[in-house]
Amino acid sequence: ADSISITNGSSLQSSTSGIGNAGTVLLNSKGNVEVIGSKIESDIFDFASGAGNAGDIFVKAPGLVNVFDSEITSEVLSPDGAGNGGTIFISGGSISI
Repeated sequence: ADSISITNGSSLQSSTSGIGNAGTVLLNSKGNVEVIGSKIESDIFDFASGAGNAGDIFVKAPGLVNVFDSEITSEVLSPDGAGNGGTIFISGGSISI
């Protein structure tokens, strides 16, 4: 995409609540990426019956990556702690968090 905007309480999510892994989230822009007042998540939920892993999150742009008043998470929300959180990669010509 030429630019990507996730704003106004939007949510981009990859998750699992069973056996298996959450997916990877990739935002790859030719210009800028803005995430304002929103969430990007790749999570394992607390009622998961398996031991899957949260996915990685990639945010890439040659221009500005602007993350304001937002959450970017890759975590295991399980009481037994089974599985691992993913890695969050942010790459841009300039980054504002």
